[in-house]
Amino acid sequence: MSSNHKILTLQEVQADKTTAVSGSTTCEDHSDKFIEIYCVDHNKPCCTVCATVKHRKCEKVVVIEDAAAGVKESKQTMEFLELIMLWKMILDKSIEGTEKNVVNVENLDNNIFSEIESLKKDIIEHVNKMEKAAKDELTITKKEILIQLTDKLTEMSSLKSTIDNWHRILSTCVKDGSDIQCLIEINKLIPMKDKIEADIIKATSDIDEKSFSFERNRVVENFEEMVKSLGQIRIETKHETVQSKSLSSSINSVPNQKEPDFNETIQSGSQGSSSIDMVPNPNEPNFHTGKVKSLFTLDAGETRWSAVCGIFTEEFIFISNLYKKKLLKFNLNGVFHSDIQFHNGPYDIAKFRENELAVAFIDSQEIQLINIHTMTIGWKIVLTVPVGGLRYMNSNNQFVTACDKCIVWLNASNGQKIKETKTNGNTFYVCVYGSNRYVYADGPSSVVCTDGGTKQFTYKNPKLAGPRGIDMDFHGNLYICSNKSSNIHQISASGKLIRIIPCDDIGTVKPWGIRFKENSNKFLVTSLSSGRVVVAEII
Repeated sequence: MSSNHKILTLQEVQADKTTAVSGSTTCEDHSDKFIEIYCVDHNKPCCTVCATVKHRKCEKVVVIEDAAAGVKESKQTMEFLELIMLWKMILDKSIEGTEKNVVNVENLDNNIFSEIESLKKDIIEHVNKMEKAAKDELTITKKEILIQLTDKLTEMSSLKSTIDNWHRILSTCVKDGSDIQCLIEINKLIPMKDKIEADIIKATSDIDEKSFSFERNRVVENFEEMVKSLGQIRIETKHETVQSKSLSSSINSVPNQKEPDFNETIQSGSQGSSSIDMVPNPNEPNFHTGKVKSLFTLDAGETRWSAVCGIFTEEFIFISNLYKKKLLKFNLNGVFHSDIQFHNGPYDIAKFRENELAVAFIDSQEIQLINIHTMTIGWKIVLTVPVGGLRYMNSNNQFVTACDKCIVWLNASNGQKIKETKTNGNTFYVCVYGSNRYVYADGPSSVVCTDGGTKQFTYKNPKLAGPRGIDMDFHGNLYICSNKSSNIHQISASGKLIRIIPCDDIGTVKPWGIRFKENSNKFLVTSLSSGRVVVAEII
């Protein structure tokens, strides 16, 4: 192009430097010919050959000089030139904005890193404050107990000195004194006998051996499980439209130029600020005395007296139906979303990692991992041991499964058995919490809590018959489905009965499974004899 065309800058065109446009231009179709003709009909400059061959029938064919006369001053040329300048301005502004964004993005990590470090510092400072408070409490408690024990020791030492003195006097009288002396001393001591005896009984009957233990806050104990991250990055964008305001022949629309202000913030969940799940709000209902209110029911389909289980996630409710061989998905308002049809019936569901559920299949002896958003099967873990009620321990990446007469721990990556504990049967489900604490049915009418292999308590009650599903609220209270007596037993973390909730109160019978929504007063109860799943709350 440059060999046959004179190249001008826009500034030269605007300056109307006519001397710069002198020279001949060759024809596009015939490079050995110069442009001499202009076809007005086709708006086409051409050479004499083109005019003879291609434009001989055109009515308006003029010499190039006549066609070019006044073109520089024409309205069309000026508008087109101005349009080109507008394009140039748009591109310059977009390039400038993009370059600015590049710089912002390059420095973005420094700002976020600083914010994360600041958050980390705040967390550490808060932990240090809690550590100091716990140690101060221990020091004060220890001091109070030592004072009590020291006072008790002083009292008993005083009594011991008195008794030693009495013993010395009487022994001397008996050994070396006369009968008269012995009688006199005995008469002195006998009146004080009852009082000294009462003082001794009081001082020695109220002796307790003191020891200390540290019970972790449930949030702290399950910190890794309950606090998955410090937050997440959120990009906020600001849109700007660049367009001509005065030219009728200019661009009708220009793509929006995105200029993000990059005021990113660290957030947790859907909030715009950084946060860590802390202790529940003190305004939460009283879980010991609050009324149990049914909210709505879900239809899990026909059961034929087969297991139906359920679980909450952050956004959904999932229900498994052993008889129908289905996993059903509902939103938190109870509206059906979708389902998966399996070849075998799912027996229980456990929350696995961030976007996955672990589903236990008792007949095929396997665990399948399901994506909660796409409702697709990720992969299967084939087991060499039976599987029933299922829980996942994130702290050590293990599954815990109940298998009627035993509880088995499995490696969650490959399904290999880690250990096994025998039970007295009827162990269909297990509730796992803490680092190694689990609660399970141990026989047809009792429930056992074990921590690290050591039994903590055994719960029995005349109205407990056929214990099945067990779960815990975020205050540490345990709930046991008593299937045969159609009630739910609420007990404390130490195994003491709080209350028995009749199934009639929430509109169900034969409770099979119970699950609480994390950090919530809402829970669901499934039924063995119907496909009704009740979602309720404690208010």
